[in-house]
Amino acid sequence: MGAPIHFEPEGPKITDSQNRPISILTVTLEDEYRLHQEQKPPDQGIDSWFQRFPEAWAETGGLGLAKHRPAIFVEVKPGTDPVRVRQYPMPLEAREGITPHIRRLLDQGVLRACHSSWNTPLLPVRKPNSTDYRPVQDLREVNKRVMDIHPTVPNPYTLLSALHPKKQWYTVLDLKDAFFSLPLAPKSQELFAFQRTDPERGINGQLTWTRLPQGFKNSPTLFDEALHEDLGEYRRQHPEITLLQYVDDLLIAARSPETCVQGTEDLLKTLGELGYRASATKAQICKSEVTYLGYLLKGGQRWLTKARKETVLRIPRPQPTRQVREFLGSAGFCRLWIPGFAELAKPLYQATKERQPFNWTEEAELAFQQIKTALLSAPALGSLMSPSPSTYTWMKVRVLQKPC
Repeated sequence: MGAPIHFEPEGPKITDSQNRPISILTVTLEDEYRLHQEQKPPDQGIDSWFQRFPEAWAETGGLGLAKHRPAIFVEVKPGTDPVRVRQYPMPLEAREGITPHIRRLLDQGVLRACHSSWNTPLLPVRKPNSTDYRPVQDLREVNKRVMDIHPTVPNPYTLLSALHPKKQWYTVLDLKDAFFSLPLAPKSQELFAFQRTDPERGINGQLTWTRLPQGFKNSPTLFDEALHEDLGEYRRQHPEITLLQYVDDLLIAARSPETCVQGTEDLLKTLGELGYRASATKAQICKSEVTYLGYLLKGGQRWLTKARKETVLRIPRPQPTRQVREFLGSAGFCRLWIPGFAELAKPLYQATKERQPFNWTEEAELAFQQIKTALLSAPALGSLMSPSPSTYTWMKVRVLQKPC
């Protein structure tokens, strides 16, 4: 392609041979496994749940709007001037591909016409094996100018440590268009404006979001905290149920199928009443085996899914220090399945030290390959609430064998 890649503090930037930006989409390390995850067929028993809880599902209840959440105000850093980035050139196929989505969001009131001194471009992201495109806004320049908030979204593998090994019946719900459930304060809406032309709709100007937008750096934390607070009463009324939440991904764990069914019914009723909507195509209801956050849960144990393993196994040998850190981050989500991970990865951590030239040693290469090999033979992992004696024995032997 002849496209140079520039590694900048806020992320990689790709331009073409004429120095024009090329649209790219990145994901966080926590969500990288989704790139390798296969789409499962819908739950065969979903119809009865559809009929009893129509408000809880995006397919029957429409777009959600949280009924008890105030409009979110986004604070800009002091002394910040509005940023104006013009819309990148977009191929005809891409423009036509995103048009139905833009029109649907306008009809739903998620987008509205505006006049703003702020402007950032849309990126058309094509869906795999399709001519359909999804509009994704490039909000990097806005994110630079907005105040940071402390991220409180939990780490997936530490979140799962809260599961009791005897709670072996599960329900998994994925909320649909979750961020769009939260309203955005009118004054903050102007920060997220973009250019749009649609002659058939008489549009030739700017549109902006009335709901919390995707691509905004604080959206995951803001939504995670809002939903967690809204579900507080459900947790208090169901002490026998474990309810885990990772942003918009929910998991119920119960000791019996009857308890799981009752907990699922009450959760769906609660979500519908609060104004949130779950995706029926992704629901896994009252099962003894489910997939959650890229991990397989069954019989009180956890396995790494193929998607989680592929995330690490497909990474080529890292070169710059930053790539080594990214590999350690991806592998870190699987560290519980790799005995002695910290010791094994020590040469890699050495290679990431600042103020020293990058040096990929034989020890680093060996550690890199050993971590990948360990993932291929990763065993099931029991709950951290009751670690097995063999774990402590292995750790003790490892310490005793370490040379002085």
